[in-house]
Amino acid sequence: KSSQRLAHRKRGKSKRTKMDFIKFAASYGEYHHNNANKVIHVFGIPTIVFTLYAMTNSLSLFNFSVAGVDIYFNPGLILTLLMWIIYPAVEILLGIVSAAFYTLFYWFSMSVYPSCWADFATDTGITLTAFQFALILHILGWVVQFIGHGFCEKRAPALLDNLLLTAVAPFFVFVEIFFALGYKPALREECDREIEDRIAKFRAKKDANYSKL
Repeated sequence: KSSQRLAHRKRGKSKRTKMDFIKFAASYGEYHHNNANKVIHVFGIPTIVFTLYAMTNSLSLFNFSVAGVDIYFNPGLILTLLMWIIYPAVEILLGIVSAAFYTLFYWFSMSVYPSCWADFATDTGITLTAFQFALILHILGWVVQFIGHGFCEKRAPALLDNLLLTAVAPFFVFVEIFFALGYKPALREECDREIEDRIAKFRAKKDANYSKL
C-alpha cells in the first residue's frame, strides 16, 4: 500500500508539473501564435541576448581565476546563471539546452567581442565603436519584435502585460524550435489547445469592448 501511495503521489506531482508547464507556455504562446512572428523571435531574441552580453561585458563587479580561467562577474554572467536556475525548473531538457546555448553565447561574446569587431572595423574603415554597433543591433532586435507583434499578431507584446515573460523569452525560443522538430507532440497539442482557447477569449473580450463604443 505504501508503494501504491508513493506511486500515486508521483503521478499527481508529474501531472501538476505538466499542467504548470502548459499554463506557463500558453501565457507566452498566446502572444506568439503567428508563424511569422515565431520566426522573427527565433532570430531576434538571440540577437538581443548576444548584444546585451556584448554591451555589458566590461561592467565587471569583480573577477577571479579558477584553474587558470579568468571569471568576470558581470551582468552577462549573472543573466546566464539565472538561466541555469530558472529554465531547467520549467522543463528539464529544454531548460538545459537553452541555458547551455546562451552560455556559449556568453563565452563567445567574452572571447571574441569586441576584438573581432575591431578587426572588421579596421578592414572596412567603419568608425562605429564595438558598443555602438552592438547597441544598433540590440535596438533593431527590439524593433523587429514590435513589428512582429503589431503586424503579425495584431496584439501588444507580452512584456506590456507581464514583464516576467520577457525574462523567459530566450527559453521559449527553444520551446518553439523543439516543438517544430517534433518534441513531445502530445504536450505541444495540449499547449496549442490552451493557447487557442486564450486567444479566443481575448478576441471575444476585444469584440465586446468594441461593441460598447
